[in-house]
Amino acid sequence: MNLEQNTNISGIYYVCIWLSNFVSAIQHCELFGYRIGQEGKLSATAAQQLYGVNSALHSVRLHHPNADHRLIRLMIWHQPTNQGLGTS
Repeated sequence: MNLEQNTNISGIYYVCIWLSNFVSAIQHCELFGYRIGQEGKLSATAAQQLYGVNSALHSVRLHHPNADHRLIRLMIWHQPTNQGLGTS
């Protein structure tokens, strides 16, 4: 039997959530053990190249101590392309 470790990358590593306000979303996720990780911003030009959206972006990663991947990324677009799902 071959016991070599599989190093292929597969599966979902992030769930990206687009929203208009970080505060309530972070507070909600903290109830389930998530903590704020890295935070970053992209210019409209950089976001266009990376995501195909011509809008500045502010993003926050949320980490969980029992997860082996960074599972949640909260994102706020300066100029959203639509209304999104419209749920809360």
